[in-house]
Amino acid sequence: MPGFSARMGMLAVGLGLLAAVSAALLAHPLSACGGEHRGLYALSLAALLVFSASIIADVIGVAAAIVELLSGIYASLLGLEPIGMLGELGLIGGVLLMFVAGTEIDVPVLKRNFWRGLGLGIAGFACSATVSFAVFYAMGMSVQQSSLMAVALSTTSVAVVYAVLLDKGLLAGGVGQTLLAAAMMADVASIVALVVIVARLSYMLLAYSVLLVAVPPALRRLLRALPYRHSELGVRLIVSSLLALTLVSEVVGVHAVLIAFILGVSSSDIIRRKGFLDEKMKGLVFGFFAPIFFFTAGLYMRVPSLLGYTELVAIALLASYIPKILATYIAGRSLLGLRDPSYSLIFGARLTVSIIAALIGLSMNLLSMEHYGAIILSAVVATIISGFAAGRLELLGEEEI
Repeated sequence: MPGFSARMGMLAVGLGLLAAVSAALLAHPLSACGGEHRGLYALSLAALLVFSASIIADVIGVAAAIVELLSGIYASLLGLEPIGMLGELGLIGGVLLMFVAGTEIDVPVLKRNFWRGLGLGIAGFACSATVSFAVFYAMGMSVQQSSLMAVALSTTSVAVVYAVLLDKGLLAGGVGQTLLAAAMMADVASIVALVVIVARLSYMLLAYSVLLVAVPPALRRLLRALPYRHSELGVRLIVSSLLALTLVSEVVGVHAVLIAFILGVSSSDIIRRKGFLDEKMKGLVFGFFAPIFFFTAGLYMRVPSLLGYTELVAIALLASYIPKILATYIAGRSLLGLRDPSYSLIFGARLTVSIIAALIGLSMNLLSMEHYGAIILSAVVATIISGFAAGRLELLGEEEI
């Protein structure tokens, strides 16, 4: 069977690359590498590991993002660290990923299905966040820490819901459009709540808010003015704008995910209309930056201490996933007459925003390594469960997470 032989050959290549990088790290650890080339050495090995993870994920039919995350956890065991260029590219990858996530928000769909979408989306998000907050606050965490944990554990992936609805042929109908709008509402609510929780009030923050108002319409005008055939110019414009705004955000003390997400939402209709621009932007992000982002997120995990907080992972999963599914099911049955629980289960899929929230909390010393690990691992489990609920785990590729 040629198909099977080809897949086994690809798997052998992926495992061979994994073994070669492992051998390189064991023979020449990162700690022994000279300062001048240490960052490049880490980035080169990370790129090879990401490539091998993508091959393995494709062969076994599991989401590439999950395998890349697990690959980063494995690499941390071998002494690889998110330093130098690797760490910076991980940060940029997160910002670009949030921009692309913003482009998935279809504003006309939101407007047409606003009230029912709002009720369904916020019901799941609010119920999950409230229960999670109460649980972690009762465990002794501060209000800010508990709020951050609650938001990180209560997000919904718009693209997962979109992919499942498209696969089941429901996207054109009123029910499908409302479900998609509900996922968008939950996604927007989680991003706004995240920024409110971690933002520090200052005069610079007030000045920064001017950027939130002025930059999106300016980017829209520039993208609209670009000729259709000049999609490369559009990619350069978007990336350079996001890099400059990331720098400003770092100076002000606000994470760049908010403005990246706002820019994505405000430009979504133009980017989709200029098909090549959408295709090339996603090719850039999902071809390199997103895999590096998921890989570096795994590198922050401390594997030796994983067994010490399996109970925390279980608490995080139970406190967020079950309330969200129940609330979404009840709201869906009430508002849309849905009786199939699989549609509420897909709302539990989350990875990108959860990881970004966890990384922000870790970098600001708001979350411990144990809480970071609990968010990441519970997000992986929740996303896998949702994939099986959808009947097709391969739907949950990077573009759908």
